[in-house]
Amino acid sequence: MCTPNVCVQASCACFSFDQTFRAFNAHRNPFECVGVAHNVGLEHLEGRSVQGELEASYDSLTSFLAGRYNIAKRDFLPWASIENAFIDTVPDGYRSFSRLVRDAAGAERKILEDLQDILLTVESQKSFERKIDKLVRNILGKSKMDRQTLAKLLGLTAVAKHSFNYWNAISNTDFFHEDAQARRGNGFWADMVGFVVGVAITVATGGGDPVGNGIAAGTFFSNARRR
Repeated sequence: MCTPNVCVQASCACFSFDQTFRAFNAHRNPFECVGVAHNVGLEHLEGRSVQGELEASYDSLTSFLAGRYNIAKRDFLPWASIENAFIDTVPDGYRSFSRLVRDAAGAERKILEDLQDILLTVESQKSFERKIDKLVRNILGKSKMDRQTLAKLLGLTAVAKHSFNYWNAISNTDFFHEDAQARRGNGFWADMVGFVVGVAITVATGGGDPVGNGIAAGTFFSNARRR
């Protein structure tokens, strides 16, 4: 089973459905380690600028993640496959996330809408944790949803939780005291879009490590917004 400590130190098998869903705790996100690993990537890039040679910077990040999580370097997406999405997302992560919401349908769209609402309106850390936990239970209760979609939504929720906390911790302002308009400019939106992009392209091309690519793309997308 994938736990935060295991995922921080070794191979992250969060998209290994048989391992992860066999013994999950219904009160906890079985894909929590996705968010933990994502923040490890952000901490690695802290103080480093992705401006300049983007391909070289992305290669440096994937080399770090490959070594940290025992993922083969060849299993990471090449820069060319995510470059256009990166260019489109970085200027306005919230706009890109809103587009993901609009393009989704049914139960998946409702989950994304609920996640968006939490991030825009929640007013305290305690409430944030409680609402995210409730959303996780809601996702796990979608028995008719295919496992690939379940994994994507649970991973995305974990990235949202940890990314929100990461950027809030290093911000000069407290996100919980900002209004919805101000929160739309925060970096965690690009983190989430990058995660979805990394997973989607990996699944579409039929090769590589979905969670590793989700973490790599999400980390790189939002890091470009550092001042």
